[in-house]
Formats: sequence, structure tokens, C-alpha cells
Amino acid sequence: MEKVKVLLINPSLSQKDRYSGLSGAGSFTEPLGLCYLASYLRKLGTPVAIIDDLPQGYDTGAVVREVLRAKPEIVGFTATTLSINKAASIAEKIKTANGNITMLIGGQHITSLPEDTMKRFWSFDIGVIGEGEIALAELVEALSGRKDLDKVDGIIFRDGGAIRRTAPRKLINDLDILPVPAWDLVGAFRHKYRYRPSIISLNRLPSLSVMFSRGCLGSCSFCSNAVYGRTYRAHSPRYFIEVLKYLKRHGVRDLSFQDPCFGWDPSRAAALCELMIKTSLGMTWNCQSRVDILDERLLKLMKAAGCWQIKFGIESYAPDVLRNINKKISPEDVSRAIGISRKCGIRSAGYFIIGNPGETKKNILDMIRCSNLSGMDDFKLNYLTPYPGGEFYTQASEHGIFHDDWQKMNEREIVFIPRTLKEEDMKKLYKRAYLRFYLRPGIIINHLRWLKSARNIFYVLCGVLSMALHFAVKRLGPRAEKAG
Repeated sequence: MEKVKVLLINPSLSQKDRYSGLSGAGSFTEPLGLCYLASYLRKLGTPVAIIDDLPQGYDTGAVVREVLRAKPEIVGFTATTLSINKAASIAEKIKTANGNITMLIGGQHITSLPEDTMKRFWSFDIGVIGEGEIALAELVEALSGRKDLDKVDGIIFRDGGAIRRTAPRKLINDLDILPVPAWDLVGAFRHKYRYRPSIISLNRLPSLSVMFSRGCLGSCSFCSNAVYGRTYRAHSPRYFIEVLKYLKRHGVRDLSFQDPCFGWDPSRAAALCELMIKTSLGMTWNCQSRVDILDERLLKLMKAAGCWQIKFGIESYAPDVLRNINKKISPEDVSRAIGISRKCGIRSAGYFIIGNPGETKKNILDMIRCSNLSGMDDFKLNYLTPYPGGEFYTQASEHGIFHDDWQKMNEREIVFIPRTLKEEDMKKLYKRAYLRFYLRPGIIINHLRWLKSARNIFYVLCGVLSMALHFAVKRLGPRAEKAG
């Protein structure tokens, strides 16, 4: 790697750490946030590079050696709660080898717990709170001696033995000031099959992630929107269509929209779809949305523009549980959304949570039954995880047993047990939900018809084998794990 001024690192965890026993069904997605940061720095003339160690198979030592070879002045990490310990471990080793390198930390975790993170991990010199593009550019300027650190909004930094925090940074209202993400810096175009969505969102490859909008207007108590906030902002359709044309020229055939909720602004979403149709991109895509905001007109436009799947955050079918988590939807909204999606020819995936406050065994059994009768094509179930930055994080202990273990917050391990459930029942119902949904003949035939290439078949078989081994381990214990 050439010498750079700024080196950005995605301290990716192993698939097992991220997905527990379901690692084979998980995704390999590019660090889109770092690609945005790098492109903004590059636009301003700052030499920058990215290390994404998951697809490259780096261990901590290899990452450290790569950093020291590049001789950067600044190293920046992005980290979730799950990966913050890994980021700190790498930063400590780099700092020990070369104490002159300034260590930055950004992302969801530091934004949620800035003071706690800086106190716990000595290796981070500066934390970026919230959106990072402009903040990082100003930090580079400050660390080059052209600006005072305390004049950079939205950061927390060490000043001798003290930790100081500056004024909050305003959100970026005009997303069009952001250049095309630097997908090239993570080898997304050289190695076209390096990144892929999870098996339930796998259509065709090459596939990459994009983000048309930021911010979520929802108020779900379990969710943390620490970085992008609860103010909706979006690219202009005319700008974003140029981004998609750029990806098309580089051979990308499928997209996964990472917007917190596609369609919050129906007119803007419709305008984007109309431009996608007009330009005949021929790209397919999936997105995530709510069951209460999409109508049939927009869904027909989305289908014509290449949308093949919508992932709906449903969480539960029980009205009392939905109220407890402030979801603000009803079972009728769910039936309506899945029905019109099916009518428009768009596959639907229902995303659910087990272990919600006040949830009972009967509620979960009803969720399993209703999901199987709903007509949805795919199903995903996570354990409720009270993330830092979310409303429920500070309330969890009032509603049950909360193990505040950052290294287990992958949504596939139990860290919260409501008073109304037992941990063993949660595990059994989790397994039952997946098996009851996917072992139905109609679903099996549906998925066999959907497979489009030998590569897709290989990835799906890996995912199915992973799930089978996972549930076998849960049932048979260490013997099955050893056999796997």
C-alpha cells in the first residue's frame, strides 16, 4: 500500500462473531460509511485508503503491519457496539508500535456512548460523534495545524488528562454535496464477488449496497439511530441516478438499498423510480421499509424500476407488544403490505424480534402461525438487543434480565430476557420459528424456482448447511459441533 495521510479501517469481525451459528447465511457487505468518508476526503485532495479486513481475511497482526507499512498520519476506525473491542485492540497495537499516529473512532458506538468509550479505551485520541464526512475533513485540517480542535463541532478528544467534547454537529441536509462513495478503494470492482447480501436477499451478482436517504422518522424503542438521527434527508433523484449509472458502468447488476426506511418521502421515491425506468438501467434491487407507508401506486413503480424484494420490519403480531416497543403499526398494516407487494410481484421478507418487553410464549407462537399464513416469501428472526443509543438501552433492566455485554450484541445471542419469558423457551421458539417457516413444501419450491445461477445455488446451499448445523448443535450439543 502506498503512503497515505489518512487510513480508514473497518475492524470486521468473523462471520461467527457476527452471525453466531448462522454464519453461512450471513452477508459480506462493503463498509459503505467508510467509502463515503474516503470519497469526501479524496474530493478535497487528501490521500486516503481503506482496509476492510473481513473479505481480505486479515487477522489483527496483519492489519497492524499493513498500517505501519502505509505510514499514515491519521488512522480512523468505524465501529458498532459489537466491533468496538476489536477496533480498540487494533488501535492499541498500532499506538504501541507508533505513538505518533493519531487514532480516530467513529460510528454508532462512540456516537451513542462518547464519554464512556473514550474512558474505557485509551488508544483512541479523538471520537467523531454523528455523521462523519465534514467532521473528518475538518479534523484533518485541525491536525495539520490549520484549525483548532475545539473549533471542530461534533467531536470528543483528549486534552492532557481531560476529555473534552465540542458543540454538536448539524446533520448534512444536502446529501448531494457528497461525492460517489469510494467503492474502488475496497476492491469492489476488481473483485466483483467479494461482497454479497445475505442468502434471503440474494438475487444476482455482482451486488453492492447503496444509500439514497439518511435518517428514520420512526420511534421504535429498541432501535438506535445515533449516527444519522431521526431527521429524514435524501439525495435528489437526478443526482442519485448518476451514482447508479456509475455502478452500472462498473458491471454492478444488483443493489441493496441501506436506507433505514425506503419510501418515507413517497414523492421522492417515486421520482427516483421513474428515472430508473426512463434510463433503462436494468438493475435489480431490494430495500427495507415499513408496512404502513407504501401504497400500490408506489409499489408498481418500484417493481417496474427493478425492485424484487422489500424487507419489512414487523417485529411482532401482538398489538400489546407492538405498543410496548412503540412500533406504531397494526397486524392489519402487515397483512395489507404483504398483500399488495405480492399483487405487484415484489417478494416480501418479514423481520421479527423475539424477547420483546411483555412478550409471552403465546405471542411468539401466534407470530409463527401468522407468518406462515401471511404469504411472505422470507422470514428473519432476531433476539431483542438493547443497543446503546436506543431508548430501551437504559430501560432494559426494568423489564427483565439484561446482560450488557457488547461482544454478544449480534442479535443472534440472548442478552435480554423479559420477565414474561424463560431463556430456554426463547431458544426453542427461535428454532421452531425458522423450521416451521422454511420447511414448508411451498416455501421450498418457491426458493428453488428463484435460484438463477450456479453461484447462487452454492451460496444458498452454504446458508442452508449453516442453519442445519446450527440447529443440530443446539439440539445435540458438542458432538454435532465437532462433526460440523
